[in-house]
Amino acid sequence: MLDAHAETIEVMHVLKPFGVCMAGVDEFDPRWYVDGNKLVEVASELMEYYQG
Repeated sequence: MLDAHAETIEVMHVLKPFGVCMAGVDEFDPRWYVDGNKLVEVASELMEYYQG
């Protein structure tokens, strides 16, 4: 994606993640409840996959 905008941006810093953290199963974030709860379904499937 950055290549498509190469003439209009300048990358000044490159960040490298050092870990990933996720909320617990009992956490609620209303931002995920959109589009007929489709994101909730996808998130639930991902949680089941990684826990399984």
